[in-house]
Amino acid sequence: MALIDPASTGLLVAGGLMLALAGALLWIDFANRVNRAFALFLALRAMVNAVQAFLEGDVGVAAYYSLGYFMIATPIATLWFLHLYRVRYAGVPAVPWVGPALLVVAAVLLGAYVFEHAWFLGPPPFELVKAG
Repeated sequence: MALIDPASTGLLVAGGLMLALAGALLWIDFANRVNRAFALFLALRAMVNAVQAFLEGDVGVAAYYSLGYFMIATPIATLWFLHLYRVRYAGVPAVPWVGPALLVVAAVLLGAYVFEHAWFLGPPPFELVKAG
């Protein structure tokens, strides 16, 4: 069996394009916090795509469990981006505790995932578990 399923190469291409877009956003205006937050979201989403490409390959179970780290962090990065976007472009006053609160939520969820993967994803699908 190959490292990745040839049918999953589209996921790797999409992930690579997302990383390229994230890099372009950072290159255009690194000082803009909204660009940095959106680039973080794109990078995490690219990692979700890349890890999903490896699910059917030889490293399927390891890829399945590493997927959870990115799937937990992606919505938190999305919330951070949405907060910064509202502050910058909608004129909503900044709330100083949002960033630290999201970091605490991320640390708690990722820490819990380190100790018990099944709380978030459950056991890997049967076809990923290799017999013997």
